[in-house]
Amino acid sequence: MPESVSQLISDSHAGPSSERTASLLVVALIIAIFMISSTVGLAAVAAGIGVKTVTVGDSPSGIAVNPSASRVYITNGGDSTVSVMDSSTGVVVAVVGIGNGPSGVAVDSKTGRVYAVDNVDNNVSVIGGSTNAAIANISVGSSPEGIAVDEQTDTVYVVNNAVNTVSVINGSTDRVVKNITVGDGPTSIAVNPAAGMAYVTDSLDGNISVINLSADKVTKNITTGISPMAVAVDTATGYVYVADDLYNTVSVVDGPTGQVVANVTVGESPDGIAVDPITNMVFVTNSGDDTVSMFSGVSRGTTTTSATYTIGVGKSPSAIAVDPLTGYAYVTNSGSDSVSIIGGPGPVQTTVTSTVTTTHSTTTISVVNSTNARSSSNPGVEAPEFPFQFALVAAVTVVVVASYLIARRAPTPRMRASGAITV
Repeated sequence: MPESVSQLISDSHAGPSSERTASLLVVALIIAIFMISSTVGLAAVAAGIGVKTVTVGDSPSGIAVNPSASRVYITNGGDSTVSVMDSSTGVVVAVVGIGNGPSGVAVDSKTGRVYAVDNVDNNVSVIGGSTNAAIANISVGSSPEGIAVDEQTDTVYVVNNAVNTVSVINGSTDRVVKNITVGDGPTSIAVNPAAGMAYVTDSLDGNISVINLSADKVTKNITTGISPMAVAVDTATGYVYVADDLYNTVSVVDGPTGQVVANVTVGESPDGIAVDPITNMVFVTNSGDDTVSMFSGVSRGTTTTSATYTIGVGKSPSAIAVDPLTGYAYVTNSGSDSVSIIGGPGPVQTTVTSTVTTTHSTTTISVVNSTNARSSSNPGVEAPEFPFQFALVAAVTVVVVASYLIARRAPTPRMRASGAITV
């Protein structure tokens, strides 16, 4: 067959087939672009969230926020001090000397009192919020670690790791009024005043002990993993979040029922956890890889997400606290003697779809960027930027579609009697 005729036959059959192929290529390319966009979207969101680093004392461990006084309190285990930071500026305004080996810290925003655990001295140091001076010492159990305050009753709860108890302190008298026996190796505690419950991580039992605050006794034990280290509770929803540093997960517990409804994978060796009560966002410090994982928490009638994105912080992050008025999260970096300040005010505009496996089913839901629309002063943290991938997707899609339409309008080859190809 002559070459010209062979070419003619090939070209004459290529028109419709090429159009179909082009159509498929366009669809595939658009789908691929959106898939890539969804994959990198979380990283772009994380990159847009500002992080500021503030130097504090030696080996910071615990952290607590008093939103009404615009103060953040950081215990420094290496030099036995508490750093006092102005949350509106991110500047350390005072350093308070306390007992040996301070670890956990809590603050009563109603009274302004700060309670810092002295792990070596088996004490709790009480600091006056207005004076930034130690005003009392309270003896508790052996090797105290975690601490929490019930502001409604002016009661302080201290976890004693070596003797498996929780000391109950009357905030008005600075006296221990009771010791509650819990599980083996307790490390942290979270209080839900609205429900009248407290939750203690028993790190050696793989449980959390549930304490009825009106009866001052454990009423339930809930298995959450192999080594639960930190706990936080969302007082608005009643859900409890438990970080397990060996499984690298966060167990989500329905507080009223005691049922574990989901397990969320986070970073390496999660050590601290906090919940933003306004945005329902959960923050987890991962001491093994120097990051903070964030994911949207559970709401009644829905499920939770897997870890949505990760932000790098200082070395060996441990404790974390969220200011409910500003939305800023404060992280102690024990390996770099600093505090990382994350996020803050910003538009709720970025939504990414994630899939998560719960104990009941696999569900696809939408996850909203953790930043929020609060108005507040900014302690030197850059505002989040709108992720670039949406603009990229739009631009590439327009170019591809336009190119395809132009190609469709191009003239197709037709055959002359002579067998030559003409256009």
